[in-house]
Amino acid sequence: MIRYTILLFVFVIVLPFVEGPVYAQGNAMNIDEFTEYLAVSGIEKSAVKEALAALVNDTENLNKALDYILSQNERWAILKNLNLQFKMLKGSDADSVSDLGLSYAWSTDIKQTLLSSTSAGMTGINLQASADGNVTFNEKNNPFNFLESSLSFHFYRSQGGAITATRETAIKLDSLTELLAMITNEEEYAQSPLLKELLDIHFDHMTTQYYLDLSVHGGMESNQAFTQKNYVLGTQLGFDLKAWNPNSTLAGWNVFDWPFALVRWMTGTDTKPTPLGTVFPTVLCGLDYIDPDHDSYRAAVGDSSGYLRINAETAFKTPIARTSGATVFLQADVRYFRELAPSDKVESADLEDYVYFTAALVSSKGFYAGYTNGKLPFDNQSDEVYEVGFVFDF
Repeated sequence: MIRYTILLFVFVIVLPFVEGPVYAQGNAMNIDEFTEYLAVSGIEKSAVKEALAALVNDTENLNKALDYILSQNERWAILKNLNLQFKMLKGSDADSVSDLGLSYAWSTDIKQTLLSSTSAGMTGINLQASADGNVTFNEKNNPFNFLESSLSFHFYRSQGGAITATRETAIKLDSLTELLAMITNEEEYAQSPLLKELLDIHFDHMTTQYYLDLSVHGGMESNQAFTQKNYVLGTQLGFDLKAWNPNSTLAGWNVFDWPFALVRWMTGTDTKPTPLGTVFPTVLCGLDYIDPDHDSYRAAVGDSSGYLRINAETAFKTPIARTSGATVFLQADVRYFRELAPSDKVESADLEDYVYFTAALVSSKGFYAGYTNGKLPFDNQSDEVYEVGFVFDF
């Protein structure tokens, strides 16, 4: 199915960009006209096939085509907040083959209600739909064949952040902004004591923010062919912390970012090693009831009963270098799944827990290079995979 979807994508989206008689004056030929054109022009069909294969396996072409078609049509608004990563996957095994893959992550707020809001924080509820996973051109080459989709209800509380400024402070900020607007030289602007004063005032009005999210969810886990499925019902707790003021003690003691602060300093991005208080790892933990449906590995060992499973995840993203026109980020994610009170059959087959780790360098211009190790539900062994591709954000 994925194979035909991508080929259709190329015919209806990529081919219209090909210059020449085939799409003269923006009028697309039908299949018969296209075949006749090939016969008259003397172009071999095998050459077209090879060209299409090259397009399909070029992640940059796919992203450019996707960017164009979605930016031209408002009907695609439902895809807002969709993150796509077209990439080539290559396992560390000498026998593994490279294959075109696509990772996706999407979420949308169906209904959101703010229960309370003050200068100190806010509380609200939210109904959300989400989906994420990995698919490949050939399913057999998918090392992390795991898709998730769910509907969740959230209760969240945010505490801290911005402090309301006095009228005198607001007037001072307006005055500094007007003076800075008169500086046209970029280097002079960056070194201006007015800019430092402006930033100091802003930072003095920023406090550490704490974000807590409690949710209940229901959904499905599957492989990309939907031949293996789990139905999931559970609850999850999420926590995020941001020390917005870079001069705060908490920001200075962000031990998770210190190695990357040194990298930013050595690459000339920062003038001195400065850990960021806004990049503390996000933490999620939860408890789910899993109802297996066509889980072949569990069925093979004779245990297809429902079970409780704990899960935990932590994600981290920080800039490591800035070049002209782009910022390079390092992002990492660790996921852990563990069945509670597994049967002897499940333990003997090593199906009771799963650990998945991924790390990547991502440019703000879209380039992506990653490394992944571990296994997810529906995997029976760990995989080590290298990825290169492009990221597309809606």
